[in-house]
Amino acid sequence: MATVVPATKLEDKQRKVYPFEVQLPRGTLTVDHESIVMPHQIRSVSAMRLLEKIGTLHDPEQQAQIENRMLEHLGISFEAEEAGSAQAFRPHSLLRPTRTEALQSSTIRIRLW
Repeated sequence: MATVVPATKLEDKQRKVYPFEVQLPRGTLTVDHESIVMPHQIRSVSAMRLLEKIGTLHDPEQQAQIENRMLEHLGISFEAEEAGSAQAFRPHSLLRPTRTEALQSSTIRIRLW
């Protein structure tokens, strides 16, 4: 299984980029076009449906933007982290994990297919 976040080219489209989408500059997904990533259309598909890899999104800021929109869409939020007290005791059964704790327990990779 693979989790897919659809994208489309922006050129030749008479539409705006909505706040729940992420606009990527020309050369990020394709050489010729700016793109719109649509995290609100996230879905899981069989890995056999992925034909060929076209690249990897390396920019951490763009990855974070897409990830944040996905989390917002899925209604996943994290407890605020206090500066300098990320290791403070908190009963995990009562509080959601901080973003740092959640990311330490999982790896998120963005590949382009």
